[in-house]
Amino acid sequence: MRLDFIRSQGYFDFAFNHDLFLLEPFMSDTYVIPLHIEYLERINECYLRIKENLEMQRDILWSCRARSYFMEVIIVIERLYDVIRNLESSEPEYHEFVKKVLTFIENHYGEDISLNDIIKASESNHTTLGKLFGEELNMTPMKYLWYYRILIAKKHLSFTDIPLKEIAFRCGFKTVSHFSRVFKEHTGKSPLMYRKSAVEERKASMANNVYS
Repeated sequence: MRLDFIRSQGYFDFAFNHDLFLLEPFMSDTYVIPLHIEYLERINECYLRIKENLEMQRDILWSCRARSYFMEVIIVIERLYDVIRNLESSEPEYHEFVKKVLTFIENHYGEDISLNDIIKASESNHTTLGKLFGEELNMTPMKYLWYYRILIAKKHLSFTDIPLKEIAFRCGFKTVSHFSRVFKEHTGKSPLMYRKSAVEERKASMANNVYS
């Protein structure tokens, strides 16, 4: 988003298509979505961060960082949208213990979470929770935590220029090296290579939309 590009004739089409790409999952139907208190707390925290970045503008990435928190709000809405679609389908719902863990992880993934924290949030026990997760998600609760952290990291890498160190911290990793190692284990690419390919693919897709 260089100034010369923002001022160029093609910028509006690029930005418009970019926003439509993010909003597409929510444009077909209108729902009143029941909101769990932890999701509400997460959304409120993101809005506070958006406000802080818009007002303070501490560095050159302030607009990118504000957009990243807005993107996290969209991720929460997308998750709740999926919940609604699952309720309307004939697929069986997750067990209540599993749903409690999903809610906990999806709202606290940036924190230092242990297996004991997850078990406590489930209001269950290690054996029961492990069995349910294996049956319903084909993974352990801790593997889901790492999966979700990488999922969020992929969004940040694809749509922002936020430094790797900040993405790692926001996704619950203590060091960039640990983040890079786990990210490559999940995706087959380093974070920098993933960012480069994701941006190139999105630009190519948007160019096709603009000129088709």
